[in-house]
Amino acid sequence: MVAAEVDGHRFDLLIISMPREALLSFVFLFVALLASSALNAATVVSDSGEKERPRPNILFIVLDDLGFNDLGANSATVGHTPNLNQLAAQGARFTRNYVDSTCSATRAGILTGRYPASLGFRPAGRGISPEVITMPDMLRGAGYTTHHVGKWHLGYVSEQAWPIQQGFDSFFGFLDQFLLRGPHTDAGYNLKRPTYVNPLLQRDNGAFEKHTGHLSDILVEEAIDLLGRVKDQEQPWFINYWTYLPHTPLTPATRFASKFPDTPEGKYNAMLMQVDAAVGRVLATLDASDLTRSTLVIVVSDNGGTEKHLPSNQPFIGAKNTFTEGGLRTPLLMRWPEVIPKNVVIDETVSYLDYFPTLESLVTGHTSGGLPGRNLWPLFVEEPIQRKALYWQSGPPQALSWSILSQEGDQRITRSFGMDPELMELAAAPDGHVRRKVSAGSAEIGDLQIQFRDWHFGQRALKTLSWEANAQGVGTLTGDVFQRSLGFFGFTFVIPIERSAEVTGMGRQLIAGQNGHWQMYIENNRLVANVLGVEVEAVAPEAGECSEIILTGYFNPAFVFPSKKEATLALYVNRKRVDSAVIKTFELPLEGYELATTLGKNRSGEARFSGILGRPVILNEMLLDDDSSDAWLGNSISALRAADCERVVAGAF
Repeated sequence: MVAAEVDGHRFDLLIISMPREALLSFVFLFVALLASSALNAATVVSDSGEKERPRPNILFIVLDDLGFNDLGANSATVGHTPNLNQLAAQGARFTRNYVDSTCSATRAGILTGRYPASLGFRPAGRGISPEVITMPDMLRGAGYTTHHVGKWHLGYVSEQAWPIQQGFDSFFGFLDQFLLRGPHTDAGYNLKRPTYVNPLLQRDNGAFEKHTGHLSDILVEEAIDLLGRVKDQEQPWFINYWTYLPHTPLTPATRFASKFPDTPEGKYNAMLMQVDAAVGRVLATLDASDLTRSTLVIVVSDNGGTEKHLPSNQPFIGAKNTFTEGGLRTPLLMRWPEVIPKNVVIDETVSYLDYFPTLESLVTGHTSGGLPGRNLWPLFVEEPIQRKALYWQSGPPQALSWSILSQEGDQRITRSFGMDPELMELAAAPDGHVRRKVSAGSAEIGDLQIQFRDWHFGQRALKTLSWEANAQGVGTLTGDVFQRSLGFFGFTFVIPIERSAEVTGMGRQLIAGQNGHWQMYIENNRLVANVLGVEVEAVAPEAGECSEIILTGYFNPAFVFPSKKEATLALYVNRKRVDSAVIKTFELPLEGYELATTLGKNRSGEARFSGILGRPVILNEMLLDDDSSDAWLGNSISALRAADCERVVAGAF
């Protein structure tokens, strides 16, 4: 058996694989047996069998780029959010709620309860793999109907990443803000600046359709209409209402813009007033429909404010796109009348990873385990919860940004864009303004560096992979659809091989590959890795000897958001770099992510590799040479260790 280790941490990738539908059916059956025989009953039964609180409808509102100080309940100087302020007074307001620093990453964490880095969101990603159980998957299995209205921002290049494929019964909105002006007829996506005016929107998996008016008005009308459709159903419901306001461009509707000066600050205040009014209309609809008492309302912002127009995040240092208090600390409100006490202020450190287990415990009576978050419900009855450190990372390997918040929430270490790490003593200066540079291994950081490295190792190896055979006898890697191929910001494929002496110099022999994305093969005594039409190569390893092959790269595709296309690719044989390439112009395929990665043969059973293949390891990170790696992370080639070749003959799976 071959495994990969990083600084003593072993990764075992052999996991039993089953289709997503079968997996979900199994999980949901298990949940049903634990919860009760009647999924639509009015109460939850706990693991102990004791009848507890009723199961609520759930309205989950995500605001876009609303900073901590933009909420009037958090600041005496802000007067444009009366509806949100009233909601805070009617339930619980959290003062130490942490999310990620960008839209996509936070949304991925909310829907899965997993760190975004483990899903390939660093910060952007292709989508959540179909193998991952999402919040709507879990709730639908517990008897809820599930609906999404508004912004998605969790992948659009593959339909497998769209809301209907991620557990929602219905969807109305937009997959990405850069598609609001609609699809384009040229090859790929010609992304344009977002718009609030006359947007092109989708319903379910349908085509783009142009709508007249302001985006916020269109979405709130859809949310209100949806509440009318679900109010009389017997099943409880879950509605994601994910706004786009107050995200740029600053384009408030005229009726709000007219109340403020025609300045960036005035427009931003108008956007705050407009999104508050939209939330107020939805809450008023709950009242009018007699749904308020039976509905848990959650409101959160996906990251800190941009700080371009107002001091949205004061008193905290930093803004969106930074791993600082201002970039990560946002408003969180929860209301469930007669269940959550009124006007409660909770200062405990919580995070976006806690929402999934909290809702799972609420609707099923238990948490499934294996997730980093916690059930927050004990806080409402003044019981303690386990404290955990929190972690963040994003960006390219050469300038990776990362941060760790200590278990007690009193220390934060942050490294931004490859600069020297800084320590913030939050116990003494909670706003984060007091900071100083720190070195790896320094006594003042205690074991925070070790904690972060352990966490980092645990995020980068793909754990849902399995090795199996198809009808042609081709070995395949299944699982984690969007990360088995070239990942945003980082991809590494490691495989030990041993060639048979009898076939030296013969035709093409496939080691591994994914159709339309990449492949690695031996032909005419050459070891070749072809990635997006770019080749790196070396002399093929000697027959009869186990050799470790490493293909690693960094990719920044333009279709994530308008950006410069660039890629770096490197090939190593037994830890020695044998070839590399810098790709200035390339196109990542828009299709084929669902295809399995084949081992030892191509999909038709041809190009058979004669010899022995070890079990491969895939990382969602590029590995670097020692002189350019991060000492805090251990992301160098030399830090990766693999065992001996596994005695499996290629083509005989």
